[in-house]
Amino acid sequence: MRFESVIYQQRHTQKKLYNDNRQSSPKLVTQLPIEIHGARVYTHELFDDFQQELISSTSGLSARGFSENDGVEITALKDGLSGKVFDIQFNPGTYQVSCMCLKFERAGLLCRHIISIFSSNGVNSISDCYLAKRWCKDAVGTTHENVDLIDWRQIELTNLWSEVYEAVGLLRDRCKDDIQNLCSLIREFRQNLEPACEDLTKEQEIEQLLGCKAVDEIKILPPKQAKNKRSGRRLLSNKTLVVAKAVKPKRMCSNCKQMAHHDKRNFPNKYVEFPQSAHNPSSDEDGIDEEVEEDDESE
Repeated sequence: MRFESVIYQQRHTQKKLYNDNRQSSPKLVTQLPIEIHGARVYTHELFDDFQQELISSTSGLSARGFSENDGVEITALKDGLSGKVFDIQFNPGTYQVSCMCLKFERAGLLCRHIISIFSSNGVNSISDCYLAKRWCKDAVGTTHENVDLIDWRQIELTNLWSEVYEAVGLLRDRCKDDIQNLCSLIREFRQNLEPACEDLTKEQEIEQLLGCKAVDEIKILPPKQAKNKRSGRRLLSNKTLVVAKAVKPKRMCSNCKQMAHHDKRNFPNKYVEFPQSAHNPSSDEDGIDEEVEEDDESE
């Protein structure tokens, strides 16, 4: 529902803009012929930008130089707004023009420098080569039907199916020979259309499908050895780890009071409660001394 509402709103906005461009005319400021032509071909939104460029071309531009090369007039104009000097090349014979600001190449709209050159040379309309289709009123046609987009092949196939159904319907009340004759004609016609099938092996069918043949010799090189972190260190097996742990000397654990390969910190059954003996100050002192000795050894 949300998608349909968005599409409906978009189409409604497009129809409204299309109707405004067709039924109303923008307000003219300079009444120049090129402005009248722009109001007739451009959409209202883009005509506002074109009108601003036209107004800026009448003031704020000053000529800084003029030269001619192979029939092409090169005029240097200083823009009073930016303070930069732009060279405009104009061909009086073909009315081709280009500006260093490249506004037309970027936005598809004539800049104030080109409009000034057009006005000084008596050009009263915008050439078709400088009218971007996307900014014109006729960018969207009045109808979506296009003769070039009609699939005539699909139409002919539809007509063919109609002829086949009609022929089969007429054969319902006919004799068996007529039905067999029609079937034989269809089979013969189908055999003529089908390409000659060759007895291909599975490898040949795959090659025909992929469009390339299998190579005679396969050369697969081993990958280059990657030097990642800890790549130079060999991983030890579980057996090697068990043997190394067995060779390691045992020490007294202050928690379980046994000779083992662990201490109080890495005791495996740390949360198992052992039965406490009767309170003996001497035993507590011995335990404290043993813990101090173990801490000294660990340090």
